[in-house]
Amino acid sequence: MPRRDKPDASAAEICTNLEKEGWKIQRIASAQQRQSGCPDAVIAGRAGLTHLMEFKSLGGRLSEAQVAFSRRWPGCFHVATSSWEANELLKMCEVMLRQKP
Repeated sequence: MPRRDKPDASAAEICTNLEKEGWKIQRIASAQQRQSGCPDAVIAGRAGLTHLMEFKSLGGRLSEAQVAFSRRWPGCFHVATSSWEANELLKMCEVMLRQKP
C-alpha cells in the first residue's frame, strides 16, 4: 500500500485540543522523517516526560516503518484517533510511569 505524505485529517484538531489542555506539541513535518517511521508529533508531558504520538483517522493503521519505529523506541509511543483518546493516553502514560519504582 502506498504511503500517504499528508497527515490524517484528525491531526490538526487533536493538536489544537491537546494544546488547550496544556500539552506542548511539536509536529514532525518532514516527509523523510515520516517515511522513516517517525510519528506525527513530539509532546512535552506535564511530568517532564516526552511522548511520541501518531495521529490516525478512525480505522487507520500504522505503516510497516511506523510499527518498526514504535518497537525500537524505548519511551512512550501512542496512536490516537481523537482528541479525547490522545489526552487520555498521555495522562495514563504519565501516571503509570510515575508509579514505576
